[in-house]
Amino acid sequence: MQWLTDEDLRNWAKRTDARELFVDMVGDLIRATVSDITKFRFPGQSAGTLRGFDGELEVDTSVTASRVPVGPSVWEFGTTSAGKAKADGDYKKRTEKTPANVRKERAFVMLNLHNWDTPRDPLTIWQAEKNAEGKWREVHFLDGTVLQKWLEEKPAVAARYARNVLNKAPRNGALSTDEFWEFFSDGFKPKLTEDMLLAGRADEAKQLLEVLSGGPRNFTIAAENAEEVIAFAKEHG
Repeated sequence: MQWLTDEDLRNWAKRTDARELFVDMVGDLIRATVSDITKFRFPGQSAGTLRGFDGELEVDTSVTASRVPVGPSVWEFGTTSAGKAKADGDYKKRTEKTPANVRKERAFVMLNLHNWDTPRDPLTIWQAEKNAEGKWREVHFLDGTVLQKWLEEKPAVAARYARNVLNKAPRNGALSTDEFWEFFSDGFKPKLTEDMLLAGRADEAKQLLEVLSGGPRNFTIAAENAEEVIAFAKEHG
């Protein structure tokens, strides 16, 4: 389920709460993406009043995750536009104010709720040019299109902001698959694991995958209650 689109993100950028809550949202996405975090500073609702970078992160070098650089990184957020002129200005400002030895050790990640809007200067080319300069260890730019995809990959985070911030989903009665599993598994002591739920159900799981990969057809799953059926379908479907 797509909880938020890139258009939703652009419309959100017009609101006064976007700047601060954008930091919170990305912080939540990072925590949902990587686990070996050794430093995490994303002040969120206080970002507008604090000096320095909007975010500072360090993850263990053994971790590899899409959109989250390994090692130390600094993060800069924007909500007004996403194009070459804006990106060049922010890049220049942060580069000039950051000592060379710090830059050589860190990745610089820029984010914006808007899509990159300079067709004659593609984002991939801009990013490659900045990396070629060698002023930072790495340079990344995540625009609205990339953020929308990231949210799609982390539905629990997307659902939370769609429901509580952008009012794109009902506050009650609709859960992402990740939210449902968290709710269902927490009802057991000790907490239910995926392996335990699927134990002894290899044949049923195989049948479910065959159904989902084929054309439309009816398929019955029986369990003690509806919640267990949904959990089984979520974990193996």
